[in-house]
Amino acid sequence: MGFHLRAIAGSPAETIGTRLGYPGALVGPSDSGGSRKQNDAMDAAVTRFVISFLTLISVAVAAKLLFGDVVPLVFRRLRRQPAADGAPAGPGVAGDALADSTPVARTKWAGFVWETFVLVPTITVLITLAIVLVMRWTGVFESFYFRPSVRDYGQQTKLAIDYEDVTFHSADGTRLHGWWIPAKGDRVATVVHFHGSDRNITYTVRNVHWLTASGFDVFVFDYRGYGRSAGRPSHADLVADGVAAIQYARERIGEAGRLCLWGQSMGGQLAIVATDQAGRQGVRAIVAEATYARHTLHIADKLSAMGPLWMLQWAAFLAASDTHSAEPVVGRLEDIALLFVHGTQDRGVFPYHSDRLFGAADGAREIWRIDGGRHLDAFRDETQRTRLVDYLRRTLDVDGH
Repeated sequence: MGFHLRAIAGSPAETIGTRLGYPGALVGPSDSGGSRKQNDAMDAAVTRFVISFLTLISVAVAAKLLFGDVVPLVFRRLRRQPAADGAPAGPGVAGDALADSTPVARTKWAGFVWETFVLVPTITVLITLAIVLVMRWTGVFESFYFRPSVRDYGQQTKLAIDYEDVTFHSADGTRLHGWWIPAKGDRVATVVHFHGSDRNITYTVRNVHWLTASGFDVFVFDYRGYGRSAGRPSHADLVADGVAAIQYARERIGEAGRLCLWGQSMGGQLAIVATDQAGRQGVRAIVAEATYARHTLHIADKLSAMGPLWMLQWAAFLAASDTHSAEPVVGRLEDIALLFVHGTQDRGVFPYHSDRLFGAADGAREIWRIDGGRHLDAFRDETQRTRLVDYLRRTLDVDGH
C-alpha cells in the first residue's frame, strides 16, 4: 500500500460521487487550495437525503401503479350491495352504467391521483418514520457507535508493555481508567490515544504502544462503560470523558509539555470535539484516522449497506444528532496541525468523511489517502509508522526535523 497526500476539498474537480456523499468516491486535486465552508459542506448530505427520499416515494408510487388495482378490486366487490326489491340497482348492477358518465369518471380520476400521489407517499413516509424511531428506541443505531466490552483481551501482557495504572474522573464524577506508558529514552511529547467504538484499551493498546520507542509518552484510556471505566456511554458523555483525558494529560506533563492526540474511527471525532471544548493549550497536533464527519452521515452510510433500508437514509436525522459531531467544530482548530488518514477501501467509515473534515478545517492540515487501505489498518507496518513519527516530529519542530 502507498500514500497519497492531496489537497482536495473545495475543488472544482470534485467528483459527483463525493458531492452526493457516496462511499469510496475520490476527489480531484484542488487548483486553489481553498477550504469548503461549513454551510456548503452540507450540500452533499442534503442531495444524498433528497435522492433517497425521492427513491422511496418513487418505489411506493410504482408499487401502487403496478399492484394498486388488487386491493381496490377486493374492496369494490365488498362494497357492492344487492338492490332492494323495487329499488334501483346500486354500484355493480345497473348503477355500473353510471361509471361511464363524465362526472363520475372525473371523480374516479381525482381519487386515483389522491391515492397515488398523496395518500401513498404520506403513508410511506409515516411508516418509514415509525421504522426509524423503533430502530432508535431499540438501540439499533446506538450499536453503530458504542460496542463497549469489559473483557480483558490481554494485549498489554502479550506485548510486554510497561504501564502505570491511572484513575481519573470525568466532569460529572464518573470514574475513568487508563494506562500511562512512558517513552523509551528522552521524551519528545505525549500522545493521548482515543480508541474507536469497539472493545477497550486491553485490545486497542496494540495500535499505539509502539510510539514509545520513538520518544513519545502514550496515554490510553477507556471511555465510560468500556473496560474498567464506570458508567454508560453516550455521545455527550464520551466527549466529556475526552475532555477529562486531555486535562489529565495536560496537568501531568505541565505547561511546557506538548500534547498530540490520535483518534481512531469514533475516537477521531471525539478528539476533535473534546479539544474544542477543553481548549487548545498544549495541543500541537491531532491525527484523525478513519474518522466520520457527522453522526447522521455515518448512520446513513450504515443504512445504505442494509439492502432496502438504503431508502431510509433521508430519515437519518431522526436516528442521531450532529450536536457532538466533528465537522461543525473542526474549522475552529486552525491553530492546531490536523492530519486526516483514510484507506480507500475502508467500509467501516467511508473515505469521503475525511474529505469533508479536511474541507471544513482551516490552518495547517494534511490528508493521507492510503491506496487499498481498510478500516484502521493504516499503521500496521513499519513504513507507515515511520511516516507518522516523522510527521509528528516535524510538526513539533523537534531538532533535526
